[in-house]
This record gives sequence, C-alpha cells and structure tokens, in this order.
Amino acid sequence: FELLFSTIAPHQCLVCKAEGGLLCKTCQINLPCVPPTCYRCATFALEGVCGRCSGLSALQSLCAATTFTGVGQQLVHSLKFERAPAAAIPMAKLICQRSLPRCAVITNIPTATSRVRTRGYDQSALLAKHISKIVGVPYAPLLARYGQQRQLGQNREKRQQQLEGTFYVIRPQSLQNVVVLLIDDVITTGSTLEMAARTLYAAGAGQVHGGVFAVA
Repeated sequence: FELLFSTIAPHQCLVCKAEGGLLCKTCQINLPCVPPTCYRCATFALEGVCGRCSGLSALQSLCAATTFTGVGQQLVHSLKFERAPAAAIPMAKLICQRSLPRCAVITNIPTATSRVRTRGYDQSALLAKHISKIVGVPYAPLLARYGQQRQLGQNREKRQQQLEGTFYVIRPQSLQNVVVLLIDDVITTGSTLEMAARTLYAAGAGQVHGGVFAVA
C-alpha cells in the first residue's frame, strides 16, 4: 500500500517540500552532527555523559541525532505543531544511525495527555515505536504522567521542581534488572529524561540510557 501510494502521490520532503521522500538527501546532509560532549556540562564525552556528571545524572549514556537548529528544528516542528506524524520516520532513522546502546526494551517519555489529544498522537511514542522496528528491540509504554505541566523555557532547577512526582511506572513487574532505552524528541536541560530515568530505577530497572532526536 505504501509503495502504491508513493507512486500515485510521491512523498514530499517535510522540510523543503521536494518530492521523493520524507527527508530529501539535501536536507539530510544539512543536518549538523552533535559534538561528543556531555549534555549537562558540555565537556568532552563520547557517550553523552562525562565522568564528572555520571554521578549526578540518572542516564548511563545519551545518544542524539542532531542539534535543535535548522533542518532538525523544522522536523521537530512538523511533528509537534503541524500534525505531521510521518516526520517521526526519518527522525527515528537518523537516531538509529548513531551508536545506540544495547537494551532489552525501548520506551518513551510520555507526552501530557492534553497535548496528545490536541495532536492526535504522542510524538515521542511514535519515535520509540519506529526505532523499535528498525533495531528489532521490543517497545513497551512503561511510563505515564500525572500532571500537564509544561517545562518549555524553564531552567534546570525550575524544571526539576516541576517534574517531582510527574511520572509513574505502568508495568513495574517487567522492569527488574532490565536495560531500558528511553526516547524523547528534544533534550534541553535533561531534567525530564533524568526524572523519568529515576522513576524507572525506583521500579527496578537495571540501566537506563537516553536517546533523542535533537539537543537544544
């Protein structure tokens, strides 16, 4: 069906609108790589978390496809604000082009239910499901959230205060000593990923790694 549909009505690049694919080769080339730095302090770190910050972060590592600028920002905007769930496909493929850690299950940061109702889908869940299919690792919705609080534009301290008690684990019995890959679309301060990771650890997870499309 997808092949037939693409022949009758070829996909347009979600960024420049050129026909032929959801993300054309030119726009893909224009995606900047994320430098090997710690997401918390910006010092050199091959796996996204430096030695100094490893004791502060709940994430074992962080993998990111690009930065939240230019083409990357446009893709995220299409997914979150233009009701273009197809944007999750090239975004997931780009995440998988990085060195993802070995894991037993893939899950996502749950989006506030009010936003899911507005968009018609949870964008981070879409990303996680596509990544699951690409790498052949099971997806499971392990987390849910209580509040509807937005963290947009807040600093790390404020975000951490707002996120206290936000998440809870849906299936704690399936988490014992399991290595989890936690997916989100964008990381800013890392507070959301860290709070979600701590929630998974409290339920018995063995390790939690982070995977995001863009670093803001």
